Amino acid sequence: MKYLLKRKGTKRKSLKGITLIELLIVVAIITILAAILLPYVSNRSEDAKIAAMEEMINSLRSATALMFNDGSIFPTEWRHFVSPVNPPYTAGVNWRGPYLQRSSTATGGTWTNASPWKTDLVLFFDNNGANTERFASSTNLFPFRYGIALQVVNPYSTTNAIPISSLQKIDQDLDDGLTNSGYIVFTTTATTPIGASPSLTFVANYNTPVTTNSYFDILINAIP
Repeated sequence: MKYLLKRKGTKRKSLKGITLIELLIVVAIITILAAILLPYVSNRSEDAKIAAMEEMINSLRSATALMFNDGSIFPTEWRHFVSPVNPPYTAGVNWRGPYLQRSSTATGGTWTNASPWKTDLVLFFDNNGANTERFASSTNLFPFRYGIALQVVNPYSTTNAIPISSLQKIDQDLDDGLTNSGYIVFTTTATTPIGASPSLTFVANYNTPVTTNSYFDILINAIP
């Protein structure tokens, strides 16, 4: 009878914890998932930077076309996209901007850390009108009297700040995919890509290892 009179709750349930093997299995699963997903996330981030750079190039083409249509002159500084400052916008030059939503307000043609990879963007222009010029080489494309080009700086320390494959993708999307022809060229020369006969050293191809500072030049607009 005494066995029937046991009080409720006197029997304790045994508590089962997580074993070391189970913990190691969970860690291993998380590591495997991270290894699978990390390249995907990284690629998505790089794709976003490429898309942002291509959008900027297209925006610059539209903006500079409007600026030349309004004032018969290309901007010589980044701040001209958002403000009609001198030079070159004197009293006789029309300015109906802003032509870009955002631009550097600093003096000069270099916009520091402005690319999607936080590298410098440099404007090169020709507003002479009297002499014909060329882009990238004396035989590349057509001669023009007014022109503006964008240079994307790719600094090198131990690796390129901008993956060469990303530059190749932009070239393929917007031009011909070749390093030394068309509206986009890839060079190791820092000087202007616009001139009567620019002396640029082109990268052989996009598979060539680049162990120095390199420059991605884009002809934005040109008027024959």
